[in-house]
Amino acid sequence: MIRLGAQIFGFLTLSLGLHLGAATWIGAGAPQNMVGDEAAGDHGHAQLSLSAAPQDLAALVDQWSRPPEHSQVIPDVPPMAAPLAPMRPEIAPLAPPNLTERRPELAPQLQEAAPALEPEVPNAPTPTAPAPRPATRASGGAEAAPTTTTAATNSEDQDVIMRLMSHWGSGILRQLERSPSRPRGRGAATLRLVIDADGRLHDVRILAGTGQADLDTALLAFVAEASPYPPAPDGISAARFNFDLPLRLR
Repeated sequence: MIRLGAQIFGFLTLSLGLHLGAATWIGAGAPQNMVGDEAAGDHGHAQLSLSAAPQDLAALVDQWSRPPEHSQVIPDVPPMAAPLAPMRPEIAPLAPPNLTERRPELAPQLQEAAPALEPEVPNAPTPTAPAPRPATRASGGAEAAPTTTTAATNSEDQDVIMRLMSHWGSGILRQLERSPSRPRGRGAATLRLVIDADGRLHDVRILAGTGQADLDTALLAFVAEASPYPPAPDGISAARFNFDLPLRLR
């Protein structure tokens, strides 16, 4: 940088000297081609030969007189890489969900519903007819004719007893239906119950079973546990009665 400044200063000094010499000569009005004695003045002792500067020299002087042009040095900068556009990650398509309808799994029933006993009218025991009385002989040896009053009375009593027995048997069946210890299963059976007038059970047996030994045994225990039963209604004076109860489990 110092060397460049010294060169510029030297060029400016030389250019200034040349311009001053040319200006002095032109101002004096001397011709351009004076040589020898004419240029020496009156005495002719000093001689000065001046000539026009060539165009190349004038151009060189003009070039030296101009201030140097400093070119702006731009350092080589590597081109910046273009910003990368964000790329979406490629995601493999998910497999379609299995939309197969699944049936809801029902929780297993912990306890089956108690089978209902189909109410059926129990077969009331058929009372035995009273033995016919022997015919009495009338006085004088004539045999008295039998009267129909006793037969009519017995028929009316029989109907009353049947109605009372049917009502009593329905009460026994209702008590069995309300019992919480009914056996589980399906089937039909006919049981014979022997019950006294106070409602106590004296005997129970199977007349027609369900075909399932375990269920028949459970029915016998079920009838025994339900005792005592309702007592006999008024109008029945017998000590014990047999009831044939048809039971149906479902």
